[in-house]
Amino acid sequence: MAERLGKGIKRYFKDNLGILCALAVMILFLYVYPVTHTTFLTQRNIFNVLRQSAPNLLLACGMTMVIILGGIYSGKFTATEAAGVSVLYGFIIGYFVFKQLNIKKAYEACVKTGVSTSMILFLIGAAAVFGWMLTMQQIPNQIVAAISGITNSPAVVLLLVNLALFVAGALLDNVAAITLLTPVLVPLISAYGIDKTFFGIIMIINLSIGQITPPIGMNLFVSSSICEVRLEKVIRQVLPFLAVLIVDLFLFTYIPGIVTVLPNALLH
Repeated sequence: MAERLGKGIKRYFKDNLGILCALAVMILFLYVYPVTHTTFLTQRNIFNVLRQSAPNLLLACGMTMVIILGGIYSGKFTATEAAGVSVLYGFIIGYFVFKQLNIKKAYEACVKTGVSTSMILFLIGAAAVFGWMLTMQQIPNQIVAAISGITNSPAVVLLLVNLALFVAGALLDNVAAITLLTPVLVPLISAYGIDKTFFGIIMIINLSIGQITPPIGMNLFVSSSICEVRLEKVIRQVLPFLAVLIVDLFLFTYIPGIVTVLPNALLH
């Protein structure tokens, strides 16, 4: 998506949107959820689990983030190379430290990765043809003209775009939605002077929220299958977190400084 928007990948790693969303969900989970729900998860239990798992988290996740961010910012790796080095580090940790990974499991993971990657590449190829057809038929320009006939307000345009992305996130896989919608929406947001970095971040978080939106968000079905609980129960439990993320999205959309202050500060 960074390539399609004409923005470097570093700029997206520097946004603080993910941190703010995570903090909002953590506050809900630590201080609201234990009070409003009967659960074994109390604040004390949660902090105890975090304290006990901290060494493994730092070794597995912390060092991976150091490799990815440190490698990209230092200029040692591209984003793709950083991902490859992280996979190698994960194999070493899983095989020699945690001893939960063996050659057979690594082979199965590689096969699944190859299948997933081939599906994504087919999708990207089809989307490229789709984008060419849109360009040849002047569809993006027609959309800009149609929206301009309705409103001249960037705020209203962002509302319409957010609604479209919200629905797309619930119906489509994120890779498919980004690949298909970016060529259509970029001319629109450019015509209204909306920052592309800001739009890219909003697009990612909006599509992610769509993935947990009842009743058809794909991650709801995944969670139901993994946890072996009824879909209705998963939906009930996810609603408070969905509400918090939607409020976050509204704030990020209409107070752009929250999203762009860190990238702009670090890049200038």
